[in-house]
Amino acid sequence: MQKRIWQFFTNKNGKPFVKEPLSFNLSHSSGAVALAVLKGNNQLNIGIDIEVYKKEWVLQALTKSVLHPAERNHLTTTPNINQGFLKIWTAKESRPKAVGCELADRLNTIELCFIPIRFNQSFRFLNC
Repeated sequence: MQKRIWQFFTNKNGKPFVKEPLSFNLSHSSGAVALAVLKGNNQLNIGIDIEVYKKEWVLQALTKSVLHPAERNHLTTTPNINQGFLKIWTAKESRPKAVGCELADRLNTIELCFIPIRFNQSFRFLNC
């Protein structure tokens, strides 16, 4: 394999990219790191988010500011509200990171659609 020197650029929203058939995204939380990479000729957007659960989180306040009303309703049906919140939160954070846009002030306006697949939850965005 030939050695390459990559030049990093940023899109209009500030998201870094390389002019290679490669897309990437990075997330970190309390010492944990996740890196997502897509290789291919189509420059696809990829986003990833991780969160380390913190017991001191006050979910009541967080859910109102970052979750859509339908998502808050969905949480009432999950056996573990903390785990359910983190699944929704990381899925929601991944989407704006994929395109490099800032949605932190209006995350509660974006609704995820929940599609049960076997015993897991898969997420699909309805609007963004």
